[in-house]
Amino acid sequence: MIVCESFTLREGVYGADLSPVYIIGALEALYPQTEIIYQEPKLKPLCDNDRLKTMGLYTAGQGHAMDAVRHAIIYLRNKKHLPTLKLGWA
Repeated sequence: MIVCESFTLREGVYGADLSPVYIIGALEALYPQTEIIYQEPKLKPLCDNDRLKTMGLYTAGQGHAMDAVRHAIIYLRNKKHLPTLKLGWA
């Protein structure tokens, strides 16, 4: 299973970085038998930097990497994964 942020091109946003579209396409091509869980960008505030720091998972200057970690943690939280809940939402 792969958890990643979905990509939606928003109306009125010009010059958007489309590299995430290529990355998602590569994931789908390289792992056709693997379930890919897409999460909306609006979920990221559920696991902010302070929560990542509390969990010992924050690395400064790694914005995209932290977003990936954030989505994985949010997925585990939403699945009620007890170790994740105890560590980050105790």
